[in-house]
Amino acid sequence: MVPSPEPDLNGSLPRTVAGAALPSLAGAVLLVVLASPLAVSEPLVLVALLTGIVAGRGARWGGGGVVSRQHRRAIATAAVGLGIAAAQVAIWQLAIAEGGVLPLGDYLVAVFGPIAPLELIAGGAAAWATA
Repeated sequence: MVPSPEPDLNGSLPRTVAGAALPSLAGAVLLVVLASPLAVSEPLVLVALLTGIVAGRGARWGGGGVVSRQHRRAIATAAVGLGIAAAQVAIWQLAIAEGGVLPLGDYLVAVFGPIAPLELIAGGAAAWATA
């Protein structure tokens, strides 16, 4: 009789949150740096996608066998979505500091077009798929 593999009991809910939140924060900072001071919009969706992948992997690592896949996916997707949304608000605030007057939605559409929602979709989908 072949023994069944023991479940991986390494992991916890706080480690899952940290594993998803830290890469999300780093990705948000990178998005702000690329979009605001450098005024580069082309790689933003790729950065969001990579942020989602790393955050999903971090949630998987942090949760181990203790946190269910459903919870890991929810935590990673929420962390990435909040990080990207916060980055977009920060970029808008930096534009206001430079003399901009458009509301947030109008600013994102005028400056980034479809890139802003694509960031959220790509990052969230990647986090969900890899968590």
